[in-house]
Amino acid sequence: MIIPGISVLDLPCFASDFPAIDQLRITFSASDLQLSGYEADDILYEGHQIVSELVGTQSVTFAVNLGTRVQDVEKLVQSAKHLSEKYFCANSSKPIKENFVCGPLDKISVHLTPREAFFAKKRRVRIEDSLGEICGELICPYPPGIPVLIPGEVVTHDSLSYLMNVRQQGITISGAADVELNSISVCNL
Repeated sequence: MIIPGISVLDLPCFASDFPAIDQLRITFSASDLQLSGYEADDILYEGHQIVSELVGTQSVTFAVNLGTRVQDVEKLVQSAKHLSEKYFCANSSKPIKENFVCGPLDKISVHLTPREAFFAKKRRVRIEDSLGEICGELICPYPPGIPVLIPGEVVTHDSLSYLMNVRQQGITISGAADVELNSISVCNL
């Protein structure tokens, strides 16, 4: 079954030597609908009372287990169709959102070792004012659970844009003292 704007992760998505995927997990993306995984998850939960297992910036994963009934899967399919009907045409004329999945990890500049940054004097600045500063803490959005900034790394335009996008989406932040990401700790030099 094809639902416009919804793509489902399946075995052909991987290289030919990939052994298998967990068939008890259904992962789909609504990015063609201009929806993040978080937005799609919120709509499915609030509008259809569907609870996901894991949410990412671009996808939502659902678990099928012993308690899952045929009606539950049918409800998920109908809810995905509803997402498509509501957002496919409505968002087709909107520009595609920037995708920052790997961008902040492409170019890094480290001016202090993590140890030097840990022991350096620090100050807290608004996240908007951190460009070019040396990060004094670990900032790790979850998922995917990969640090965007580590102590000693220079805050770049790419990492700052990514973090502001993450903050807007309400993604969980670990490591940072300010989990709301209104401010970050930077090193005094």
